[in-house]
Amino acid sequence: MIDELANFKRIQINNYFSTQYDLSEKFMDINQIKSDLHSLIGEIPGVELNYETETLLTEDDSEVIKQEKLNSITIYYTYEVNVGVDENGQPLIIPRFDKVSYMI
Repeated sequence: MIDELANFKRIQINNYFSTQYDLSEKFMDINQIKSDLHSLIGEIPGVELNYETETLLTEDDSEVIKQEKLNSITIYYTYEVNVGVDENGQPLIIPRFDKVSYMI
């Protein structure tokens, strides 16, 4: 079960990407994404840009052209889960991470 903070962060990340109209590699700046999301979710998330390589041949097979294009963006973030209390009555908090991926 995902807790409320994790759900809040996921919603904030989804809202952020729903306002990005051009998710091509020409307009993706990892540092800007991290900065923007830091202000929304209170941490600097991990950002992974996943590329797909396409191999093209010219008509006469004389030249092979390899093109990379952005295939997806994955955002990694953390949250904490309270799993009870220890023998001293202190809360037992376990850190967790989650990710959200967006296909381009």
